[in-house]
Amino acid sequence: MSESETPADAPEPFDPTPAPSPAPIPPATIEAEVSCRHCGYLLRGLADTGNCPECGTPVAHSTVSDELRFADPAWLRLVHLAVRLIFWQMVINVAATIAYLLALSAWGSAGNPVLVLLIGLAAQSVGLIGTWLLCVPNPADQHPVAPVTRILARTGVSISVGLSVVNLFVQAYWTLNISREALLGINLLASAAQLVTTVSQLLIIATLARRIPDAAMGRRASFLSRALGICYSGLLASALVTSFVGVSSSTTMLAMGCVNILFVLPAIIFVIMNFFLLIRLSKALKKQYQLALQEPHLPTSGEPPFA
Repeated sequence: MSESETPADAPEPFDPTPAPSPAPIPPATIEAEVSCRHCGYLLRGLADTGNCPECGTPVAHSTVSDELRFADPAWLRLVHLAVRLIFWQMVINVAATIAYLLALSAWGSAGNPVLVLLIGLAAQSVGLIGTWLLCVPNPADQHPVAPVTRILARTGVSISVGLSVVNLFVQAYWTLNISREALLGINLLASAAQLVTTVSQLLIIATLARRIPDAAMGRRASFLSRALGICYSGLLASALVTSFVGVSSSTTMLAMGCVNILFVLPAIIFVIMNFFLLIRLSKALKKQYQLALQEPHLPTSGEPPFA
């Protein structure tokens, strides 16, 4: 082999020229109907590497999971406050009922009915604020609560509070010429409105629980919405029959009493379950709020942490 010849397995001579860099991959474009997680702006047609033109939130943040930890912290704070208010409404109602029953058993009278109604109205007013806040929609929800559920919850609680004001006014001014049947009708209608509110609240809570995500809590809320709905409906039907149809015999009276017990005892158990469900949900929402504040790609909203 001559000196000018190169062996076949000899290494290639070193070339100092750098290799050309690969062409950059163009950013993907949002094709689906995706809303900004922070402000609700429609992001379709924008690059996933860009920012929302409305609030500056990175577009990629709105394509992640629908869990509450990625929701707007300000909205989460409102929902947490709503759950706490509904919880305190239940506490006031239970305390007022126990005080009423104790006074009735001790003195044979519950005292001034206007005072009892005032306490009930105070509890319902707290529930009105809580229910209204619970129904505040997050504009960026990928799976929002059905609008009809929010409408029913707000309508039901508003009717319930309004009829309680009417009942209080009637009790305070007995000179008004209102029949016993009309007063019973007011109370029954208020109870029906409260039933609609309670069922709607639990349906909203079930949706929130699934976004924590806590499937067990979601199933519990869905079960209670059906169970309490059946129990309250049975008690309302029994009250309607007793008040407007009447009880003609002792046998019928005994039968109606058994029906009431059949619905009252489970209703008490389900109310206790709802009580602990709200406590559990409140703690979970507080944690989700704290996680949402830690999201590094959220725009600074100035939201303070929970105390």
